[in-house]
Amino acid sequence: MPIPPSLLRELHPMSIVQPSPPPSGVHIAILCGGQPPLFKRYAYHLASKPCYARTQRYSFLLDASTQIPKDKAGLPPQWVKVHMLLKWLPYFDWLFWTDLDATIFAPETRVEKFLAMQPTAHLIVPQDSMKRLVFSNDAFIVRGSSWGATFLEQWWQHRASCPNAHADQGAMWMAIIDMLPHPDPSLASVAPPPVNSTECSRLCPAKAEREALYACVDAQFRRLRSPGGPVLFTPVDFDKGSSGLCLNGYQNDHTRYTALQHRMPFCLHSKHP
Repeated sequence: MPIPPSLLRELHPMSIVQPSPPPSGVHIAILCGGQPPLFKRYAYHLASKPCYARTQRYSFLLDASTQIPKDKAGLPPQWVKVHMLLKWLPYFDWLFWTDLDATIFAPETRVEKFLAMQPTAHLIVPQDSMKRLVFSNDAFIVRGSSWGATFLEQWWQHRASCPNAHADQGAMWMAIIDMLPHPDPSLASVAPPPVNSTECSRLCPAKAEREALYACVDAQFRRLRSPGGPVLFTPVDFDKGSSGLCLNGYQNDHTRYTALQHRMPFCLHSKHP
């Protein structure tokens, strides 16, 4: 579906919209955004993304215009990513979300590498450690499908039960838990009731319950995920070499990246050495 000119005008000038998909035939866009004053703060990280997009013939969308609805202004600012994803998802086969402080360190690694790991997947997420499937949502890939759109709507709906467990992250975990039993995209036309996440969402409001929340989410992910399911938790391999695509959370200090680059095939958060 062509992007309307009115939407194109909302993009930051750094953006790149490819007129056609790369040789793989899969139309992929790297998406990030936020308030323009942050672009200077994260200039190093941001610069890696249009470079990567040009190298691999992906689109790069830098959204500086989308905002959280005014009646929901009390939410943490990170929640705006859900609206950005919903806004741009219809125009691409896959959206590769990256936080402003996530850096592409392996521009030779194609997104298609991760798509091939589990062709049934509609959502591809990182893992931060070997011990838990709980992850930082600084980078993930979502398919432009009915499942993907319904998942994003579910994520937004969970703002009521989990508005600020690591900003929007807790609500994303709840949405995944509720969507995992629906591997068939045709079943995603109607949002599933939040039955699977109920136990975990009760733990969202209290910071004192964070460890219990992580344990609950991890247990549900492990119970519900399947090799042919809609969500791929990209593997962590601390023993075998694997080129990491991106790294998050380093601000302007990348001195430790050499020690980490062969530990995570997708994206690693720096607070988990």
